[in-house]
Amino acid sequence: MVLKGGFEGYSIPIDSPLYPGPPWLYWDVEAVITLVVFKKETVEPLLPEGVSPAGGDPLGAVWIARYPTTTLGPYNEVLIAIQVEGDFGLAYYIPYIYVTNDAALAAGREVAGAPKKIASIDIRQEGSTVVGWAERGGMSIEAHVKLEYKVDEAFISGLLPDEGVPLLSLRLLPRIGETPGLAQMILWKSKVFFNRKLGSISALGGPSKVVLRGSIEDPIDRIEVKEIVQGLYARFDMELDVDRVVREWRV
Repeated sequence: MVLKGGFEGYSIPIDSPLYPGPPWLYWDVEAVITLVVFKKETVEPLLPEGVSPAGGDPLGAVWIARYPTTTLGPYNEVLIAIQVEGDFGLAYYIPYIYVTNDAALAAGREVAGAPKKIASIDIRQEGSTVVGWAERGGMSIEAHVKLEYKVDEAFISGLLPDEGVPLLSLRLLPRIGETPGLAQMILWKSKVFFNRKLGSISALGGPSKVVLRGSIEDPIDRIEVKEIVQGLYARFDMELDVDRVVREWRV
């Protein structure tokens, strides 16, 4: 798309785009990742048509990260991901995600359909425990990982394969007057490249806990954690890319 003045850009405003197109690149990411099992009955209502929790009570994650250097600018992020399945295969559906940067928010919503909102997010260390947290109004998320051991590389490779982790979200172009809106299920991908700043292997782990407090505007407590599988603290580089539209509806 080109303006009369000859300007052309990937996103609006076209003469001075808010963000570049994917893939988006990240260096020196710091992340607190808690792997969990969610209760199926609490996540099912949040999934789009044609998407089911994988294997009964699905695996999932609470991901809190600090991104000091990216092609979208520096920002922090927290998200909840649920392992799902459909005719697209296995992926992780993202019902809630929060960031601290307007370019990251707009790019996520407009391109990938990630339902990003702005929140206060950070990571801190308290003794041997790393804490990731987010707050927005009455909503808060906390993830605590006590650093007790190095995590086996085979476990990391299974969790974050070289070909990337498939992510799924729902992009919505709302109805205007009598003009129908459009909903699209978008498949995108996260590739992680470990820089081994923590030593000979890629991550540290230990006992973990997660606290999800919802609010009227952000009812994240609709989702219930059945059990915690593993807490991780890691540093790495990352690439996010958008793959394809897998389904769409007029709304």
